[in-house]
Amino acid sequence: MKVKQPNSGIKKLLLVSCIFGVAVFIGYVTSPKNKSIDPEHRPGGDKYADLLASQPNSPSTSDVSTLPLEIGQADQNDWTKVIVPPLANTTYSKFSISYPSSWTLEGKNNESFSIKKGSSVIGMDRPAVDGGVCLFSDTDMSKVDKYWEGVPIQKAFKEISVKHGVLRRYKLDNPNQNDNNIHYQICELYREENIFEVPMDGGIIGVTTSPNITDTDLREIDSILATYQYE
Repeated sequence: MKVKQPNSGIKKLLLVSCIFGVAVFIGYVTSPKNKSIDPEHRPGGDKYADLLASQPNSPSTSDVSTLPLEIGQADQNDWTKVIVPPLANTTYSKFSISYPSSWTLEGKNNESFSIKKGSSVIGMDRPAVDGGVCLFSDTDMSKVDKYWEGVPIQKAFKEISVKHGVLRRYKLDNPNQNDNNIHYQICELYREENIFEVPMDGGIIGVTTSPNITDTDLREIDSILATYQYE
């Protein structure tokens, strides 16, 4: 997985993702390229109207055909494995994620679904946007293109080892005063890469919890994220 390098025709934009219907900032992105689809047929439907409207020169490609999720038995007892097929006409990859029996799957296709337990939600979306970077306090800035200067540097994060690399979960600033929930962004460092990226190759994964989330609950969420892998 490679971060797209800027060229003279690329504009710096703010990516606002409406995961779970809540607008959250997840970083600077380039103008849409190979992960993009026709705005009239984009994953998420009207959720991304404001996002796509802010991105001039959105490319036009063919329709997106969704596929059902594949449900199976995970390696862990009483866990369910969800295999998510690649999304047609995009570069989003096939992946799987597993969850315990106390969680519930909502959404049945490969463009958007979530796993829920009480007020905790792990959601996956595949919007028509290109990639951006996540910068952390230990990022080697000598390996970061100057194009990404100005991306907020995250000092607090949770690192999660996965089969094909490393994920990091960090807390997002929430500009919505009417929303008391906590929102986390998930960024991916694919094996042998230098910079954490978002979206991940499988899509955007975000976490929403109540403000009184416990450490035990967060550890369970991280144990679910740790099962993320490419098939």
